[in-house]
Amino acid sequence: MTVDDKVSEPKGKVSPFAFLLSSLAVLLATLFLANTFFILRAARLLDEVGAQSAYRAAQEQNFVAAGKAVDQVLQNYRPDGFFLREPIKSEITVYQNSNAVNKAAKKNNQTSTAVPAPFATVRTSLVAWIPAPQLFAGTFEKLKVSHTNNPNLVRFTALHSSPCLTLYDEIQKSGRTSI
Repeated sequence: MTVDDKVSEPKGKVSPFAFLLSSLAVLLATLFLANTFFILRAARLLDEVGAQSAYRAAQEQNFVAAGKAVDQVLQNYRPDGFFLREPIKSEITVYQNSNAVNKAAKKNNQTSTAVPAPFATVRTSLVAWIPAPQLFAGTFEKLKVSHTNNPNLVRFTALHSSPCLTLYDEIQKSGRTSI
């Protein structure tokens, strides 16, 4: 018996079960990566629009002008019909200009408050399309858009303030706190 007789030929066929299992694994990995990509894209866009809106609102002298400044920021981010299905919405929840801070301080015979003026807080929300939100079981249940029949539409919401306030903790001495 020669050495060539002892070595068997490699099998050229893949079993149907192995093929099905590997195809399913590739499909799930692709869906997971696509979900992660679109979630991170929505979060980045939400952070960008919210930060710009809060900054522009805080630079204005009154509430009406701050609202117009936020609307101008939103004009740059129109829905594309695929990823963004609805216009991005921003509303000013807190607005305080330097005049209000100075009047309050003079009224109480105190110096100005610790909150820098002008100050604005903006709530920004957007509706984004996520390929398979069911893959993250239960995570997006309360965030789904209720007025549509499309289960892939998810609403993202965030609050942004300008200027950014740093919470200082005497114990940690780091300038950051965890909540």
